[in-house]
Amino acid sequence: DEHDRLTETGIWASKLRLDEPLIIAECLRHGAFPKSDAMLLAALVAPFVYDGDQDISIPEKRVPRRLRQAVTRILSVIKPLMNRMRAAGFAVKRQYFWPAYVIYDWSRGGRWDDIIGRAGITDGDMAMLVLRTADNLRQIASLKDTHPETAGLAAKARELILREPVVFE
Repeated sequence: DEHDRLTETGIWASKLRLDEPLIIAECLRHGAFPKSDAMLLAALVAPFVYDGDQDISIPEKRVPRRLRQAVTRILSVIKPLMNRMRAAGFAVKRQYFWPAYVIYDWSRGGRWDDIIGRAGITDGDMAMLVLRTADNLRQIASLKDTHPETAGLAAKARELILREPVVFE
């Protein structure tokens, strides 16, 4: 604020220990994440945790319309922030949205071998994507005081993706 103190938004955003905290905070601030679809929330967090440079093409006809629409909504929210960050000299990593498709498929109960076969990724890359997405969802779930609805949904999304063969019960 004008007194160089964190705003209310800055206070809750500073608690996030995420791969892309500013981007996730911007999505939360603008209400860009889904309100009631845990599978979709998991999918939308996934691109922000992927730190590779593999660009996988997913045929558009395979991508569910609700996922396409949600990704478009997220892009419209984060694009201005990313442009401001670039203009200010900050490094802005490229966002790949194939991880959203992969995690959406996984959260819906898709078979591991089918998903990695279609995406053309290794078991290790898929496991890392799931685990890092789950960790970011755990961080979002910690925002119970400021974003109770999204926090609850993040906890549900985390449960959906943490299943065998990534974790064993």
